Amino acid sequence: MRTKNFLDRLSLSTQLGIAIGALMALLIFLSALAVNFYASHRLQQRIGNDLAVRATIMQKALDHGMYERFRDIANLANMHFILNLEQASDRQLASLLDRMKISYPLYSWIGIVKTDGTVKAATGDMLVGQDVSSRGWFKEALNEPYVGDVHDAMLLARLMGATELEPLRFIDVSAPILARDGSVLGVLGAHLSANWLRDVRDATQSAEDLESQRSFKVLDMEGRVLVGGPFGEDYSGLEALKRARQGKNGFLREVVNGHDSIVGFHATEGFRDYPGLGWVVLSVQPTDNVLEPVVRLQMLIAVIGLALTILAMILGWFTARRLAAPLNKLRETAEMLGHDPREVNLPRLFGNRELVALSQSLRALVRRLQRAEGAVEQMHSQVESQIAEKTSELQAVNQSLIELAERDALTGLLNRRGLEARGQGLMKQIQETGGDLSVLLLDIDHFKVVNDLHGHLVGDKVIQAIAWQCLAVARGDDVICRLGGEEIAILSCSSLSGGMKLAERLRKRVESNPISVESVLVSVTVSIGVATVAESDDDLMTAIARADEALYMAKRGGRNRSVLYVDNDPGLRSAS
Repeated sequence: MRTKNFLDRLSLSTQLGIAIGALMALLIFLSALAVNFYASHRLQQRIGNDLAVRATIMQKALDHGMYERFRDIANLANMHFILNLEQASDRQLASLLDRMKISYPLYSWIGIVKTDGTVKAATGDMLVGQDVSSRGWFKEALNEPYVGDVHDAMLLARLMGATELEPLRFIDVSAPILARDGSVLGVLGAHLSANWLRDVRDATQSAEDLESQRSFKVLDMEGRVLVGGPFGEDYSGLEALKRARQGKNGFLREVVNGHDSIVGFHATEGFRDYPGLGWVVLSVQPTDNVLEPVVRLQMLIAVIGLALTILAMILGWFTARRLAAPLNKLRETAEMLGHDPREVNLPRLFGNRELVALSQSLRALVRRLQRAEGAVEQMHSQVESQIAEKTSELQAVNQSLIELAERDALTGLLNRRGLEARGQGLMKQIQETGGDLSVLLLDIDHFKVVNDLHGHLVGDKVIQAIAWQCLAVARGDDVICRLGGEEIAILSCSSLSGGMKLAERLRKRVESNPISVESVLVSVTVSIGVATVAESDDDLMTAIARADEALYMAKRGGRNRSVLYVDNDPGLRSAS
């Protein structure tokens, strides 16, 4: 009898083959959707958080670095007893500025400008005699310390040999030079090379960032590129920039330069008395690169799914012809597999060849599905491992940046870490060349009295003044370090007699130059111990310990004197 129902005209093998194939295709499709959503969302979230953290690290490096530059110039301008505009000649001032530039190599130009806007002295004698009264950095610095955004300086760039293909750009930092009565004597101005921004970016960016096409950009407050693309390129339309201007930080997904990207963002915030310039840091990574592992996983699932679907349809057609009788038994065993956790696969069935074949095929199918599931879990585990590895490397970079700090925050001199790093190099040098290396250990006499009488703020200014006295007297290749408190160490590549002469020059200079701090005139003296580094010394601290013994003898001998350590008896030779 011919039936009108379409399904009734199809054989069991055909129906079973179609049903199994359709079910397999649907399950794989749903699995692919679930895997795609979960993996892409989790990966995008992790990469976005990583980008946001990297943007924050670079933002802090920029703010702290600009604070250091801002503080350098403000402190230099306050050291009027070193600049001494009223008595020093232009040549002496120029020589002092050249030595300052050696200590601060990030500055392309440092100059002293008179109140009428004429450059009085400058590094390399550049712009001396030029009128800069119309420059914003000069006008602003007549009232208070000033820092300006990145800009071109055409005249200075030509003097420094820049070409049109490689223009020089600078960041202005300036501060007023005040007399002891508080009147303005002039302006100390400096041009910080904008290449410093690129150096900060390069220190943040790793080789892995380059491989993953991750880029870092620094934008000014108007949204123009400072670093990370063509200078001045406009990114003001980015949503990430708008959110950063609102004080937010994090990441989002948007189109950058025509590419769908994940963008981490963080605006600079300034640091302490440095107000900040409104820069915004962006860390950008194309989503194609981010989601590439997910795309590969989707392709793998699609290929496996297609193969399994075809296999299932064929097996269903071949085995369905004789399934009617044992079908209930197969259903019962299948139900056991679903309800009993001890059953991990279909049982082996017997009775006829077709049923045995079906049993074997279905068992194989279950195993393949389990392997496919294992492959998905393994891929997910690999993604988790890669993200954890990147996070670990980021923490290592952050830790290395923290360990690089070698400058004393109060004086700008090297701290103990910086002294050890440079001291080891000097010791290695004298061991190889046979030269001399002297150690001077200086301590301010009765410094506690200064703090008790005038307060710790004046005490800090006195320490800063003594530090700059050391810079003014020492040679360009001498290493100067604040060990802590009022104690300063100087490493000089000279003999003991040379070290003693340097100590006496420094002691007399401090004695004859009272320090003016906020209308308070403070007279201080220093005691200095001098020793030499011997070839048998294991490290620099051994020589510093001998200098400390000599310093102790200077203190016990009445202070305001220099004592030379000789033959384990620092009292044998002294000068006062």
